[in-house]
Amino acid sequence: MPGTNIQLKPLAVRKQLLLVESEVNRAQLVNDCVAVRASFDNLSNKARTVIESFHSTMDVVHDRINSMRGAVSSFQKSKSNLLSTLINGFRIGSSIWGAIRSRF
Repeated sequence: MPGTNIQLKPLAVRKQLLLVESEVNRAQLVNDCVAVRASFDNLSNKARTVIESFHSTMDVVHDRINSMRGAVSSFQKSKSNLLSTLINGFRIGSSIWGAIRSRF
């Protein structure tokens, strides 16, 4: 009530202060837990993005290697011009290099 002077003993005052401090610490702990969870979510999203990028890059590399195998196989079968085979190999290699560089 306004106007009344409540006298508290020093131990009662200390107890009240400790209770308030405990509530403040509890609220800070909740905020810290939320921040840690957000950091883990962010980290997992970044890891997922890197893994997906690596996976798609490896798909491109695999396709290009298969194309190179096909070019070598056709060269061996038809004994075609060595220069055209080298040019095709260079094109495939540069596309693999470009795919890798664009992902990372």
